[in-house]
Amino acid sequence: MKNDIQQEITQTIIDMMETAGTGWAKEWAAIDAPHNIASGKNYSGINTLVLSSSTVRGGYASNIWGTYKQWADKGAQVKKGEKATGGIFYKTLLIKDKETDEKKKIPMLREFKLFNADQVDGYDIPARIEREEIERISAVDKYIKATGAKIGHGGDSAFFSPFDDRIQMPNADTFTSAETYYGTLLHELTHWTGHKARLDRLTHARFGSDNYAKEELVAELGAAFQCQSLSITSEPMENHAKYLNGWIKVLKADKKAIFKAAALAQRAVTFIETFSDESELSQSA
Repeated sequence: MKNDIQQEITQTIIDMMETAGTGWAKEWAAIDAPHNIASGKNYSGINTLVLSSSTVRGGYASNIWGTYKQWADKGAQVKKGEKATGGIFYKTLLIKDKETDEKKKIPMLREFKLFNADQVDGYDIPARIEREEIERISAVDKYIKATGAKIGHGGDSAFFSPFDDRIQMPNADTFTSAETYYGTLLHELTHWTGHKARLDRLTHARFGSDNYAKEELVAELGAAFQCQSLSITSEPMENHAKYLNGWIKVLKADKKAIFKAAALAQRAVTFIETFSDESELSQSA
């Protein structure tokens, strides 16, 4: 690979954090999830972050993406001079060590070039279907209840307690909007997935440590991914200002950190979504 795609993406995220501060994820999380023109499926993990932020920076009207060939197959043509956005294909290979005969996990990272629907001629972007706020709030409430997570209310702090296996939230009427309340709850729900009884991701990290910052970044991305898929817009939590410098420090020290965090966040979101899938199956049975 000629260019260091990991370093390029990491630097882009660092620039976003340093420029937008705690609101770095708000704009890209507020648009539709990025999806592929050929398969119709949403992108996931680091590609959600990369493509959505590129849509915002480019001022594009949609978050629809495809390769040069995929657009051509749809009868569209990439406009002359348009610059592609690099998508990431990641796979772990199991390679047998010739000396020890043990299998080792070798990460394989490959970049593929993608173009937004705004960068092509011959394709009509479909009209966006807007849902009323009451419908969106009802959907996210149902989504959260399906997990069965224990949620208490009271006080002025939002947190997940691994000891009690419980999420604690301030009362909903103390938030600036219903969507911000649910956005905060989705952040804590991402932490909830890390409990030893579920994905076993949490460590006893002290506040201010790198491990603490890494878990908060996972929760930040997990909440943003879910806000995007559920079409809700959340204001940044006030205490995120305390995390921001820690996130930047971690990213500057390790160009792979944002990839790891995005992968863990995607795994958490997929885990949460299984509860809604199971609930729908039981209702249709």
